[in-house]
Amino acid sequence: MHLHHALSIVAAGLIGQTSAVYNTSSELPLNGWHACSAYTFAGEGQEEYRAQCLTVGVPLCYTDVCKLLPNVYPTINVFVKMLPATGANADHATNVWMFASGASNEAEASMVTLHKRLNGSVNMLTMDLRGTGRSSRLDCVSSQAMTSGSPSGANIDLTEVAACARELQNKYGDLASFSVTSAAMDVFTLLPKLAHGASNIMYGSSHIATLMIQRLMQMNPSGVTGYVLDSPAASVVPLDKKTYWVKGDVEFNEVSEHFLELCSEYTECSSHFKTATLPATLRDVMSKFDKDPNSTCATLVRNFTEDEPSSGLRRTLGGLARGPPMRSAIPPAIYRLNRCEPSDVEILTHFFTIITQDGGIADDALISNLFYQMNIFSEMSPNPMPTYAELEAQHKNLSISYLGMYDSIPLYCAYTKDPSPVCKEYTFGNYEANPIAYSKDHFWNEAAVVSSEASVLLLSGKLDVQAHHKYSEYIYEALETSKKELVVFDFSGHVTLDDTAFGESETSCAMELLASFVSCNGDLARLDKSCMAKMPAFDMTVPAHIAENCFGITDVYDGTVTTSGTPA
Repeated sequence: MHLHHALSIVAAGLIGQTSAVYNTSSELPLNGWHACSAYTFAGEGQEEYRAQCLTVGVPLCYTDVCKLLPNVYPTINVFVKMLPATGANADHATNVWMFASGASNEAEASMVTLHKRLNGSVNMLTMDLRGTGRSSRLDCVSSQAMTSGSPSGANIDLTEVAACARELQNKYGDLASFSVTSAAMDVFTLLPKLAHGASNIMYGSSHIATLMIQRLMQMNPSGVTGYVLDSPAASVVPLDKKTYWVKGDVEFNEVSEHFLELCSEYTECSSHFKTATLPATLRDVMSKFDKDPNSTCATLVRNFTEDEPSSGLRRTLGGLARGPPMRSAIPPAIYRLNRCEPSDVEILTHFFTIITQDGGIADDALISNLFYQMNIFSEMSPNPMPTYAELEAQHKNLSISYLGMYDSIPLYCAYTKDPSPVCKEYTFGNYEANPIAYSKDHFWNEAAVVSSEASVLLLSGKLDVQAHHKYSEYIYEALETSKKELVVFDFSGHVTLDDTAFGESETSCAMELLASFVSCNGDLARLDKSCMAKMPAFDMTVPAHIAENCFGITDVYDGTVTTSGTPA
């Protein structure tokens, strides 16, 4: 994707100030709404759908969040996009805010869908959180980190951390200025300026956005009648129930194992695993790979993944497990790896050739991996931290995983300059500058007492490998309000808005729930959940296009390829 630089909009009276602190929205300089496209990039929306955009100058440091240092410019920019309401009641229309964990362009398609679904009766708004997108982006331009020519491309390299840290310290000082709390303060401060006295519904999906929404709940802004958390990370919960990034591998595996266990309930899958269940068969394959890493199929996996066979298979299956339709390819792949006959080797060679190809996806220049990693390390790190060796050993005992969280320990140490024994062996954090991290603030260990005028709707999928369903349950239990509801989709993956298709509807069931929640202004007693009964039955059949593209045959379990190269 491509970076669109937002213009710096700063009131004339603020220019040159170095110690300004703001508390009221009346001081925020707005440059007015300007006509813009609903979609940021070509090809993302087929129809012409117009929006309005603005850039607003906001304080770099809010009171009690961070300290503004001398010689640091006091304001940064935040980019907001709106699909305005239409019709006779447009001036008093409800405002629906949608936040994605990346840049705001990730929410655009859903904004258009919901706006159309509600016949244009609401204002749809989104914002690039400070540090991302067209808001002031957290990056290291002077040290040229995170560029296509740097060692790790858009991802910051260990060798770049020290120079980047020095640049950020000189430019911003206290990096709590780019914390989840600072982002929530932007929303809290902008609401009275942009809401025009109407009610507000706040929707967030995935990790950073849902952490920000929970932080906003704790601030208790007036005028908010509903919060929606879709596939959330847990913050407003007891310490032992918070989402910690180092648990990602184990939780990914737990959900993936649940998917494998579903095989026994569906004949199209279980009929191929009569002597041993699918999970047991996978464990047996892993064991055989470890005992004989030079066996035919172990060698095949190693050659394609450039990793030890069991580890390469674990990560490959993890890539498939992230959601439909690719997860349907997992059972037949395991079936053929276990049998490993010559015909299987031929099919598996085609399979691994396809799924290990580099997709050629361009770096997303609206996303700041620096911003994302800093917030994850600052907000979602446990104390004490497990060691690299502990996480690596844990990973080797899993059936399916994707990232390998142990690989991030050196980067965590470099960012945070953690003085604990976990980081003692790493030297990349030995630099003369503040860490690329911030201290947890008082909100981190506080509950969320939801305003009496607001309700909370949680949306979760039991096949979400990225945000375990249990965290939605923990948040639901912890919220200090009776006006809350948790809606669970048994077979949905990450972000239910995108993974709950039903019937012939052009929208998802989660989108229907959100539309109903908005229409009844957060009144959960009136929430229309009728689409839940229309959700399709779970199906482990491999779709025809996946069978043909990934396996090169129609019968993914027992089909063969003839000498002419056609499926038998």
